[in-house]
Amino acid sequence: MKKMSQKLLADIVRNRREQKGMTQEQLGEQTGINRVMIGKIEKESYIPSLGQLEQLCEKLDFEVTDVLEERKPMYYSAFRGENSTDTDQRGIDYLLKMMMVSKQQLLLRKMIEKDV
Repeated sequence: MKKMSQKLLADIVRNRREQKGMTQEQLGEQTGINRVMIGKIEKESYIPSLGQLEQLCEKLDFEVTDVLEERKPMYYSAFRGENSTDTDQRGIDYLLKMMMVSKQQLLLRKMIEKDV
């Protein structure tokens, strides 16, 4: 399944706008999107509505599919070793501890059930 990439969208909007020699203000006037929102799109901090995305595609000559990318499993990066972040590693450590505690509880229950 594909998802919209804010990074791809930001890069395309910024690059195409600059290639056409347009300011954010000019692009905003042509698309009906506020200049501030154009800036936020380019900074990856705003996701445009479908109508706004269609206007950007029309004025900047790109397709909606240009900003789609394959969904990557979230767990994949967490288990890649040297590429994992500190947050990833803490999350992995926590999950492993919880799994160990769960396993210990299951073993204790089995032992108690045998004694009863």
